[in-house]
Amino acid sequence: MTATKLRFVLLGLIVILVGAFGAGAWWVQGLLASSVAATERANIDAEVSASELQQLKSLQKQLAENHDIVERAKQIAASSDQYRYQDQIIKDVSDYAARHGIQINTFDFTQPAANQKAADAKKTSFNLTLKGPIAYSTFMRFLQDIEKNLTKIQVTSLNLSPDKDPNKISNPSLSLEVFLKS
Repeated sequence: MTATKLRFVLLGLIVILVGAFGAGAWWVQGLLASSVAATERANIDAEVSASELQQLKSLQKQLAENHDIVERAKQIAASSDQYRYQDQIIKDVSDYAARHGIQINTFDFTQPAANQKAADAKKTSFNLTLKGPIAYSTFMRFLQDIEKNLTKIQVTSLNLSPDKDPNKISNPSLSLEVFLKS
């Protein structure tokens, strides 16, 4: 081998080494860039998670501080299990009436609920007619018992007729709603 051929071989080898070095550097730079991007995503996710964790801790603290309000809110709507059948509703209203010596003539569950406002609450409406005459004060105590039940049963309308005795009413009828959790 002559010196000229050796020079070209070595020059070719240097060009190949420089090319390989350049390609290697470009490949390593790509790996580093993807590693940096993954690290940035992980940092952002960690910051978001820390923020969400802080918000959750704040909400948990508020729930703990307002536990009595949360428990009362749970009682506002009756659960489907609690009022699964109309028999349970009839029993509850009958118990209120029996406390005050009021006799119930009819329960009518045929009317559907009007204007269901809460997306997760289901209303069941029914009408109730009472046997009169009933003392006005007794009827008012009966209504108070229904209204005190944390809106599980709510009076939506009343129809009253005066009796011959000014302290009594005759043939009262009520429209009531029961709120059920879905």
